[in-house]
Amino acid sequence: RDATNAEMAATEEAVTAKPEAPAVPADAEALAAPTASDEEAAKEAKRKDIEQKVAAMKLARAKEEEQKTQYFGDHAGITCDGCGSVPIVGYRYRCKACANHDICESCYDAWGGGKGVMKNELGKQVLSSKAEDHTFSLHKDKSFKPLVKGSSAPTKAEKKVKPNDPCTCGSGKKYKKCCACN
Repeated sequence: RDATNAEMAATEEAVTAKPEAPAVPADAEALAAPTASDEEAAKEAKRKDIEQKVAAMKLARAKEEEQKTQYFGDHAGITCDGCGSVPIVGYRYRCKACANHDICESCYDAWGGGKGVMKNELGKQVLSSKAEDHTFSLHKDKSFKPLVKGSSAPTKAEKKVKPNDPCTCGSGKKYKKCCACN
């Protein structure tokens, strides 16, 4: 009986005793717990990454707008009845049923091409807000020309020949007596 009690006491001590944690070097403790400066550096790196992404998106949007203007031009004097932008840049959509109802490309896309509700922010005209009352089509004006056909270098201005300058043909006479009269 005493042996059994001694064994039980030894087993109980082994179970209740806390195991010793292995010794951790001081460097490992410093690496395990991030400091405030590490967190700030991580936040700053994340902030810079986000700023770079936003700048890239803004650049892409500006490039897209420039390309729209280059390819499609702007419709001078035409106001978008959806958002109120003047002039309409890019595609212009006209309603076949309304006398003077034009919207820009972004409003047409937001409208869902006839599936949504057409807004009338300006309120200059009495317009139906029902989608089935409007039939928008892409406005194709034969006289409409894009602002820029292609990217060409600007032409350099030539020097104007004055009447008393020597003639460009090489005769030695003044320009007004030689080539200007011909």
